[in-house]
Amino acid sequence: MYRRVTTSLIILGSFLVKNVSAIKEQTDRVFTADELSKYVGKDGGPIYLSVLGEVYDVTTGKDFYAPENGYSFFAGRDATICFFTGEYNEEHLNDKKVLDYKGTEILGMEQWRDFYEQHETYKFLGVLEGDYYDSEGKETPDLVKIRETIVTTRTEYEETERKRKEDLAKRRAARLAAEEEKKKAEEESAKLSATKSTAEGEKKDEL
Repeated sequence: MYRRVTTSLIILGSFLVKNVSAIKEQTDRVFTADELSKYVGKDGGPIYLSVLGEVYDVTTGKDFYAPENGYSFFAGRDATICFFTGEYNEEHLNDKKVLDYKGTEILGMEQWRDFYEQHETYKFLGVLEGDYYDSEGKETPDLVKIRETIVTTRTEYEETERKRKEDLAKRRAARLAAEEEKKKAEEESAKLSATKSTAEGEKKDEL
């Protein structure tokens, strides 16, 4: 029995902490590649696709995935890499493994998985036997590495964004402080000029 568990891994030094963020309904459905290939919307039939080994029913999106439509290439298969590269053809389907890509690129593929997982009408059905899950629906070592890469990349990205925002806030504060100092200096200069003009006027009156 397979339970789809989405995990967030927080890497602290040499410690790896697992935090379960979402659990999908339990299912024993493990698709083979041949089985999945039958669900391409032929004659109005159902349309399934897989991303990172997760199989989704996207029949409600037949205007996109049905035969002859723009994204029909993804129907009945796992074309995870093509989601990222934008190359919708057989030539680029298996030219690289997901782990051959950079962490930021793998994160882009994961965002597509998130899209299907969170979609209002697309339904999670099970997993695909192959690169990401074995015949019993268990995660392969490659998928474990992919998940760890995704979490590490997200952590690094969030840290970079935090530092960027802090730096932006500091520069903004410094600019405002400089503008305030300039304003004060100009006001002070104006006061001195006014005082000097008044003094010179009074001196002329005395003469």
